[in-house]
Amino acid sequence: MLDGGVFGADGAAVALAQHRGDRVVQAAPATVRRDDMPPTPGAWLFGGWLQRHFGHFMLYGLGRLWALEALRGELAGVVFLRLPDGAPRGPAHSPLRVPAMRETLALLGLGAELPCRIVEAPERFARLAVPRQVIFGAGAPAEENAAFLATLRRLAAVPRVPDGLLLPRLYVSRRRLAPTLGGLLFEDLIEANLMAEGYAVIHPERLPIAGQVAAADRALGRAAGD
Repeated sequence: MLDGGVFGADGAAVALAQHRGDRVVQAAPATVRRDDMPPTPGAWLFGGWLQRHFGHFMLYGLGRLWALEALRGELAGVVFLRLPDGAPRGPAHSPLRVPAMRETLALLGLGAELPCRIVEAPERFARLAVPRQVIFGAGAPAEENAAFLATLRRLAAVPRVPDGLLLPRLYVSRRRLAPTLGGLLFEDLIEANLMAEGYAVIHPERLPIAGQVAAADRALGRAAGD
């Protein structure tokens, strides 16, 4: 858990901004005096903490963006903080430059339509909305994952994918990845047997982000009784 990063007018850490994840980092409040830091105008959404690892981005980095659905018309943009990931600081190494992350955020209307950026120095905001963090992934119940994916689809207007991917059961395969990226023994046989049992098999690296979201949303939605 990151214990700070967003601080209220009284100087105390905002509890809702704490990062729920696999790290513990102590964040001290900024020492810059408020009088020396004019507020950035407008209403902004705190999107949470980002790092360049795409798995962590999917698990943690999307967990506050459900609030876009209610606040989009009021917002000047979305701001993130940088989660330590071993990469150098600065715009050239920003997680927002990772193509898959940029594509995912663009599906939600972030980028050209609604600016998003990483705050890397102390900054005040006239208004900053801090939503509750939802952790999306294997640890969440199927119905919560389905509801979250459905929210992403409403925000993104994700296009349909081929009917063959819209089966009630889905297997995400690593078979086509390079051997150095890991995989399962005899995964070709695993795929063949699961397909015979009515599973759709996808290789996510060969699908656009929109297609991955649509396929997972359909499978999880049916699993949850949608």
